[in-house]
Amino acid sequence: MFSRLPLNDAAVATQAEYDAGDELLLGCTEWSMPRLVANPLPMEFVRSGDMILQRFEENDSVRQIHMDAPTHTAPSEYVLLGFSTGRWDGSTLVVTTTNVTPERLNNAGAPFSKKMTLLERFTPSEDGSRLNYALEVTDPENFTERYETERYWDWRPEIIVGPYDCDRDQQL
Repeated sequence: MFSRLPLNDAAVATQAEYDAGDELLLGCTEWSMPRLVANPLPMEFVRSGDMILQRFEENDSVRQIHMDAPTHTAPSEYVLLGFSTGRWDGSTLVVTTTNVTPERLNNAGAPFSKKMTLLERFTPSEDGSRLNYALEVTDPENFTERYETERYWDWRPEIIVGPYDCDRDQQL
């Protein structure tokens, strides 16, 4: 999902220093946005008051998308899933995320900074069998230009977001 990133020279140097054997790949460590969206485990959206919760099986992560954005401003702290506000554009859920704790954008060690902004579009197919996803990433400290990628999920009603047991899964 994160190939051919438009990294500047400093970000290329940081990525070159990355140790692919670090704990984020080998241990039970939570992932940050937008890497979490690239994982293969189930996810779902659930309405909760003025928010939409995006629930991921991976690490039992729950992302809050504030749908009453004018009443919310990004907090000063940075967290793994960032601060997300959403709006509807027809049937498309458009989500803007800031305040993501800097980490790695992909498993190759591409860095991102506190200035990264994510713009996501979740659009169901006309028959509801597929959820299309478009992501735009901007990071003026690490990218030479905006990065865009797409993916999709097929709806499989027999698959649910279950509890995550990393310790058990690593033993299998």
